[in-house]
Amino acid sequence: MTLYDIEACAPAVHSNGNSKESLVEEWYAFHEALQEAIDLIPSESFHRRNHYLKANCVRASQEGNPEHFRRHLTSTLLQLRSYADHMGEHIDTL
Repeated sequence: MTLYDIEACAPAVHSNGNSKESLVEEWYAFHEALQEAIDLIPSESFHRRNHYLKANCVRASQEGNPEHFRRHLTSTLLQLRSYADHMGEHIDTL
């Protein structure tokens, strides 16, 4: 997901809805939860001795490569965190 995608898909904030502060707090809490999830992704133990990926879950070129899966998982969480950042920082302009 690119910044363009985030901006294009970001929901508009209703003028008669919750306060700006409460919306920013919610997006900040979401950001913090995602950061915690990123920090907690196993890294030292996430290797072939402890984990393997099933062939039907990955491309053949990455079969059995848990490091590839960990990087993909981290990348996905970072994209979600970018979305939360954008929403929290641009709540006035949405």
